[in-house]
Amino acid sequence: DGDFFYMLADGLAMMVQYGAKSRLCSNITAVTEVSSTPEQIMENAAHLVKQYWGSEFGTTCFYDTTCLSDPSRYEVGDTDRSWRWQKCYELAYLQSAPLAGQMEDGARMLQPLRSFMVNMTYMVEQCYAVFGSDFNPVRGVVDFSTRRINARFGGAQPIAKKVFYSNFGDDPWLEASVMPPRDVDPEQPYEVAMCDDCGHCMDFSTPRPTDPPELKRVRARFQKYLDLWLAE
Repeated sequence: DGDFFYMLADGLAMMVQYGAKSRLCSNITAVTEVSSTPEQIMENAAHLVKQYWGSEFGTTCFYDTTCLSDPSRYEVGDTDRSWRWQKCYELAYLQSAPLAGQMEDGARMLQPLRSFMVNMTYMVEQCYAVFGSDFNPVRGVVDFSTRRINARFGGAQPIAKKVFYSNFGDDPWLEASVMPPRDVDPEQPYEVAMCDDCGHCMDFSTPRPTDPPELKRVRARFQKYLDLWLAE
């Protein structure tokens, strides 16, 4: 079902998101349709996901719509439901597969990693299934709620002060950041590190001499603004 295919795609796609693109690519390209059966290809992908995320990946509430909608089954303190709430009613960042044959900028979009079952209908219906009775089951509320949040905080041109927007080339959240990609104003600087294996929140990791120069540049500019703001 949609839940299963959502989990399957995330297990691989999030490796890119969190800075392991090279590891993913070297693994999956080593097993080809010429040298392996479809079963062997899937077994290789399953082994990689378990090895990287742990054997419990996919067994919790996170990808289970029924579990997420049942308060007796999820654990207090887990982020499963709070993250869904942010996605459904605040950010509207629903990572769905494009429709078969969908066009973008005059060209047919490539076949997605996500199953066509993980489409926008599935994503929105999951929101209603998980929060409908608690929030508002009226259709269209997801779009209305996210528009309200964007209007309040400025959307792609945020209304804020002393905020540094750090972004990374392999992070899909790049598409949900400041647009157009540049400083919003003198108190809202923007930077992006366009480099291989530069993923989500990479600037929070412990600095290493081998870090890409693009990452070092982002950190250096952030340090500049942090010192400036703390001195005020």
